[in-house]
Amino acid sequence: MEVLKPGQLTYFAAIPIPTTDKGMYFLFYAVDAYTNETYNLGMEERLNEETLFGKLGDLLDHEKFKPFRENMFTVMFPIGEEIAKRFNTFLGTNGNAIFDEKATNKVADVLVKEGILGKME
Repeated sequence: MEVLKPGQLTYFAAIPIPTTDKGMYFLFYAVDAYTNETYNLGMEERLNEETLFGKLGDLLDHEKFKPFRENMFTVMFPIGEEIAKRFNTFLGTNGNAIFDEKATNKVADVLVKEGILGKME
């Protein structure tokens, strides 16, 4: 997919973050493929459908993302292909969901580059 403008493709990922006292948490972030604009969607203790769709809703309602909803847009997820129909319904008539593991890598790379995450090995 050739990305020609902001908002056309957004990578969405939940990055596992170990904590010293509470176990594993998931940091939800999205990154615009054209501009590398980041969307911090918060941290959650669980990675399940309810949390995933809640964070996707947060992305869609984000002030910087709202203008992109008026045009065709695609969100790439690293997981969830088995519920693709639900993703596409949730994204509405202008939205499209695609699935590829590189979404997590792209998000992590941008977060490391921006200094949001420490050096990842």
